[in-house]
Amino acid sequence: MNRSLVLGLSRLVVGFLGLCAVVADAAVLADRGTLTWYNFFSYFTIESNVLIALVLIGLGAFGRGPQVPRNRVVQALRGAATLYISMTGVIFATLLAGIEGLPLTATPWGNVVLHYLIPVAALIDWLFDPPQVAVTRRTLIVWLLYPLAYTAWALVRGSLDGWYPYPFLDAAARGYAPVLATIVFLGAGVFAAGWLLSVIARRRARLIR
Repeated sequence: MNRSLVLGLSRLVVGFLGLCAVVADAAVLADRGTLTWYNFFSYFTIESNVLIALVLIGLGAFGRGPQVPRNRVVQALRGAATLYISMTGVIFATLLAGIEGLPLTATPWGNVVLHYLIPVAALIDWLFDPPQVAVTRRTLIVWLLYPLAYTAWALVRGSLDGWYPYPFLDAAARGYAPVLATIVFLGAGVFAAGWLLSVIARRRARLIR
């Protein structure tokens, strides 16, 4: 079995596993009568997992042609999805996993898949098969726009209706100064992670050339 086929099948398996975990989580919550769709899709965990799942499925199904690895738009979207799901894994492990009583996911296996398995698999995919096009600084800046917009939206919504997706964003409970300090710290970490992903892509592009 050749390398491209193995890579494609692996991406399909990981992508569909991620979607299955999201659907199962929603189904269990609906069965319990606690599902609120607006809140469910307001979690960065759900959004990042859906995005990386769709990207991996798309690459697995259509990404074996020679034009795809060199398509800047496709690889920029892949890089953004990889960065966001990596954020999900790291932030969960460092800020959320140890909080007692915090609702994580509706099922234990879904928690493992969405917070651990998919982030690790996506990062391995990027390291094992980095894009053959250089990731520019402009692309890196574009990657950061969505997390910034999400954070701003979460704070604005929380100030309006009192619902915050994550405790570290809860300005009502923690105060704005600690929350903003956490955001700055996380922002620096996200920038560093995005920069590392872009360095990997640039070095691979030089080797290809």
